[in-house]
Amino acid sequence: MAITPDGSYEYLVHVSLERMKTPPEGQLVAWVTTTEIDRVERIGSLDENLKASGRVTWNKFLVVITLEPDNNPEQLMWSGPIVFRGMSRSGMMHTMVGHGALQQENCTAYGYVN
Repeated sequence: MAITPDGSYEYLVHVSLERMKTPPEGQLVAWVTTTEIDRVERIGSLDENLKASGRVTWNKFLVVITLEPDNNPEQLMWSGPIVFRGMSRSGMMHTMVGHGALQQENCTAYGYVN
């Protein structure tokens, strides 16, 4: 288990799309964001096998795949449409539980409506 200098866990994120053709124009890019979408980090462009990997230090996060006009590694926020989304296992665990100690969490931040 990797730990950052401030003591946070560092997670390795693997994105893989299957049974999908690469788009004829543009570039699929993977991002991670907090559930409030107040912090966004670029994982990177999906390769020819529609895969990308990166690291994140947030316990709960969303994974967003967008279709960008080009591959710009300096881009800080997506500008293209969101084509896929997912969430961390800790976020998924929360939305499946939704009771007890986790009841105060905002489930709509994970795409679930009460």
